Amino acid sequence: MKGIKNIIHSYPFRLFLFVELIFIFFRLLFVSVLLIKGKNLQIDEIPSVFIYANRLDFSAVTYIISIPVLLWIINLYIKNKLLSKINYLLNVFLLPLTGIIGLLNIFTFYAWGTIINARAVSFFLYPKEIVASMSTIQILSALLLIIITSISIVHLYKRKVHPVFANQISTSKHLTLIWLAIFPITLRGGLQQIPINESVCMFSKNENTNLASINSFWYLINSIYKAQNINNKAYQFYSDQEANNYYKALYQSASNCELNITNTDKPNIITIVFESWTADIIESLGGEKGVTPFFNSLEKEGIMFDQI
Repeated sequence: MKGIKNIIHSYPFRLFLFVELIFIFFRLLFVSVLLIKGKNLQIDEIPSVFIYANRLDFSAVTYIISIPVLLWIINLYIKNKLLSKINYLLNVFLLPLTGIIGLLNIFTFYAWGTIINARAVSFFLYPKEIVASMSTIQILSALLLIIITSISIVHLYKRKVHPVFANQISTSKHLTLIWLAIFPITLRGGLQQIPINESVCMFSKNENTNLASINSFWYLINSIYKAQNINNKAYQFYSDQEANNYYKALYQSASNCELNITNTDKPNIITIVFESWTADIIESLGGEKGVTPFFNSLEKEGIMFDQI
């Protein structure tokens, strides 16, 4: 009983709980945004949002604290102040980053109606365009919230969690290694055959309610990993030269090529721009089926330009 008590008061448990509380806090803010924006969130489903979020949360927490916990275990056997400093600097980077991702997730949903992912992060490569689309008040407010979030997390970690790192608990050291047995389970989100994914959070008929259950840190890292794999395999069947030649051939046209698509020389043309649309959701362009039924009907009645 004493051994279990010591484990509960140990550094890994306290760090695990601290990161989980960060996730819970920002999920509360996300749920508040859903309620404010009138996204049809049912009050009786709010407890389920947090219950179904646990498995992805635990997986994300394990990823974040794995190296700090490993440093703690090493420090049990090799007491070294350098390990404590390395651990502190690592957490001062990772923990505020976790909070900032949670904050950016709320910003992303508020602006675009989706949670933060690799595509959203890619827009940060164009800071001028982002700044141009925001007012001065929005920019200053975002920066202020990011600063407050970072300072608050570092302050709480420094006071409530890090001092425990150097404390040598009285229980036998080999008992603390139980964390090494627990981590593979929480990392995979359980004992199931395949690793966990965001589908475990899909419990509601309301998509926005399901989004509230998805861990923003886990989802962002996973989407970046998938996007990287897709980019690396873009030309898996062609060399760069072959791909370029094929690309150029698609856009070649005869100099005297003319195509009349109207029955008048001076047609009235209305241009409709769909902001933030992507071919990923347009069925005729190889995207997902059933996402844009009304657009599909417009295609049948009009002309689809797929090489512009």
